[in-house]
Order: sequence, then structure tokens, then C-alpha cells
Amino acid sequence: MRSASVEIVESSLQIVKGYAGGAGWTSYRSSGPSVTSCTGSEIDKQVGLWERRVKGLRRMILGWEQTKPPDVPNRIDIDVTGCSAVSLRLYEPLEGAITTKFKVQWSSRSDFSNVVGEREISEWCSFHGCMGAVCNLNELIQGRRYFFRACAGNVKGWGPYKLSVPNCVVPSSK
Repeated sequence: MRSASVEIVESSLQIVKGYAGGAGWTSYRSSGPSVTSCTGSEIDKQVGLWERRVKGLRRMILGWEQTKPPDVPNRIDIDVTGCSAVSLRLYEPLEGAITTKFKVQWSSRSDFSNVVGEREISEWCSFHGCMGAVCNLNELIQGRRYFFRACAGNVKGWGPYKLSVPNCVVPSSK
């Protein structure tokens, strides 16, 4: 299945190839010199330029079609940092597609049927050579049990969720 953008560009290329300096329409193939030739006509240069554009577009589309959402995060560590605060460290997946962001969800139930909050993180940091992100949550209810999970994402969407370690915490006075 061909994408509409490639068909539009190829149609434009055929128009440029077929136009012969105002003299009307000729064949869709150019037998003249390439764009790099110093003696080529302006039309031949335009044809070469459009051919390069089509080739570049095809490579971009192929890259887009081969991209997929990332795998699960490698690790999700969580620490209670205060009476109503926790800190999560999210580690990017070791393999698979590129990760550009994380999504963290917290719930009062282990099955996440009641998601209390959600946050997207796109700022990165390094954890001794491993890339990831930190998420500080400061407005949790003291004494309430929270379950946390996170997923990695990119322009193609979100990967599967992974539970934090430990899978739940209770913010307290430490």
C-alpha cells in the first residue's frame, strides 16, 4: 500500500518531467543530462531535484513505517521521600525502539481500575551510564497505599506498562 504523500510527490515529478519548456507535454522520462551536469537544461535540473526529493521521502516513509513503540522500561525504582511524597527512577528499555518519554500512573488499587494520577516525563538524566528519568510526586495522601506503573513512549505511541519495585508504597513520616 502506497502512502498519499509519495503518490503526490511522484505525480509532481511526472509533471516536471513531462513539461518541455512551455512547448507542451512530452514523455515522462528524461533522457537528458543529470542534475550534476553543467550543460543540463533547467528542466533537467528540476527533474533531478524532484528525483532526489522522492528518494528522500521514500527513505523517510520507510523509517516511519519501521518505527514502533518502545518496549517496557528496564526498571522502575521507587522511594518514599516524605510524608506525602515519592520519587521514581525510570530506566529506558535496553533494546527495541527509541524512547523519548515516559508515562507514570499511580492508583489506589493493584489492578489500576482506579487511576488516581498520571504524569508524562520527557526530561532525561543519566544513572551511572544508563539513561532514564526521575519523577517526583509531592501531593500524595499520607498513609494511603499507592501502586505505581510506567511505560515508555515515542512518536509512534506508548509501549506496555511495567510495575514499580516495590509495586506499592505508603507515604508516611518515614
